[in-house]
Amino acid sequence: LTRLTRPHRSQSLRNSEIQNENENGIFIRCSISSKLRVFSSSTEVDKIMGCPDASSTEAVAAETADIPRFYPIGTPGKPWSDSERNQWKESRKNHRSYKEEVLDKLDKLKNNDALEVVQYGALSHNPGRYPLFAVKSKQWEDAKPTLLVTGGVHGYETSGVQGALLFLETQAAKYTEQVNILVAPCISPWAYEHIERWNADLKDPNRSFKKGNETEESAALISYIDSLNVKEWACHLDLHETTDSDKTEFRPAKAAEGGSTYKDGIIPDGFYLV
Repeated sequence: LTRLTRPHRSQSLRNSEIQNENENGIFIRCSISSKLRVFSSSTEVDKIMGCPDASSTEAVAAETADIPRFYPIGTPGKPWSDSERNQWKESRKNHRSYKEEVLDKLDKLKNNDALEVVQYGALSHNPGRYPLFAVKSKQWEDAKPTLLVTGGVHGYETSGVQGALLFLETQAAKYTEQVNILVAPCISPWAYEHIERWNADLKDPNRSFKKGNETEESAALISYIDSLNVKEWACHLDLHETTDSDKTEFRPAKAAEGGSTYKDGIIPDGFYLV
């Protein structure tokens, strides 16, 4: 199917003639014919193709009537509006404390002889509640291999956050003479408190570690890592797990937000490293 959105009179043209056609038009090529038909408007095209008028509320209702409702927010088959995205955010509940479960544990590391706690940013919507911290070895030397450990890029994956903290509390100091160690234990603290995969802006931080497509969480960490001027990272361990709420909350919410149907699938159970 080839569409060029330009107004033109209705007529039929052979393939060879299209190169000499200088006027504007909408061209539809059918795979079973050598001819091109030129339509005067995209509305005419939609009628030929059997597409309902997108501006018609009746047409939208007809398109979505057969899609079962699988999530409480939005209209099945229709992408969320800004108000529906706000509705999702306002409906989120705080289930645990970032301060008690993460920040208080980091405070205890501030007197560690081998490690230092560094604040590299904060989430702008509540910087006092959601400061961003990393822990690095004090004996940082360019000649050593450098290890990066990250947890909580998906806030609902608890084991990554607590596993990174446990490593810092019990094991990390043993290796600081041999390697440089940097640990960011909870990249997405709002999502950690609310037990969500998305951040507060309905973005997946794990899909945003690319310059130009960053979330606040990923942009802050990228900036800090860049400031260390590490030429080559020997290893990066990104701690993840699968959760029950993938099936009950996140996947249905993601499908609803995008206006697609939800298809139940298999979610492997366990912990894993990336």
